[in-house]
Amino acid sequence: MQAIIFVRLFRLLLGRQGPLLLSLLLWTALGI
Repeated sequence: MQAIIFVRLFRLLLGRQGPLLLSLLLWTALGI
């Protein structure tokens, strides 16, 4: 599944500034 790859890439990109990107991901997941 592409979702797993996406999550792995996100975790790599997050590093130590995860909260901001996580919130963005949540917004996009909610469709806002």
